[in-house]
Amino acid sequence: MNKNIKKPEAIILSASRMTDMPAWYPRAIIDEYTHRRQKGKSIHTLVLWTKHPEALFREPLHAFLERIKREGVQLFLQLTVTGMGGMICGTQRDGRHWKPEPKAPSPEKCLGILPEIINFLGTPDRILLRIDPLIKIRDAVGKFYSNVPEFEKIAEAASAQGIRYYTFSLVQPGIYRKVDQRFEKEGISLLAFSVQEQKQLRIQFQEMKERLRIHISACCVDGWATSACIDGEKFMKLHPLAPEVSLRKPHSRPQCGCTLSTDLGGWPPKACPTGCIYCYARPQR
Repeated sequence: MNKNIKKPEAIILSASRMTDMPAWYPRAIIDEYTHRRQKGKSIHTLVLWTKHPEALFREPLHAFLERIKREGVQLFLQLTVTGMGGMICGTQRDGRHWKPEPKAPSPEKCLGILPEIINFLGTPDRILLRIDPLIKIRDAVGKFYSNVPEFEKIAEAASAQGIRYYTFSLVQPGIYRKVDQRFEKEGISLLAFSVQEQKQLRIQFQEMKERLRIHISACCVDGWATSACIDGEKFMKLHPLAPEVSLRKPHSRPQCGCTLSTDLGGWPPKACPTGCIYCYARPQR
């Protein structure tokens, strides 16, 4: 037997950048994971992306997650809390209330379940809290709204429970035409964050980082430092057995420093009933 043959690296599974699989497609997560295990793949970390953290405790997903934890698979949570979940944030062209995230839970509900999640995952460092995205709009009757003021409230509440890692993005007009059209259809003007406003954000975030002792990174924001949501090096440090994963960086988008992972969402993206207006995939509104 050749002792010099290198053992294949374990892989990172991601469920999913493209839709909220824990909330709406838990069976697909289980099936996709099982398919890869049957092919002999070694799974290092399963990354779960959701706006619905209570989904981690619903069946059949919860029993599945408990089982793979016992098998040595690490769980990592990308939890999105923007402050807009289920909230009325303006008025549409037709006079109805405008809800940018119509079926997302409130920030209070998400943050209230954090102690249970931390206990389940083993450490708050296995959570990246995504205050993502930040938006700025003028509604159909001329009123302005932004969720930027929610950032500090969310960070203060989450950091008090031990959450140290945060990320954000900015919704800017002209990036995704279909997103712009979605806003236009509802009579909502999507406004750009100016250079001066972004400078002010940097100052605000730096103050929060120092005061709350947290880390804040930008997710693929032009002009901001590259960061990694899928961070293989970090995952290896957090994994109790410390198996190796690939640190290759596919660079799917500018400013993306994520290491290699396999997204379970499939293509075309599955429709997401959470219905966030700014989604670049397939929101159901």
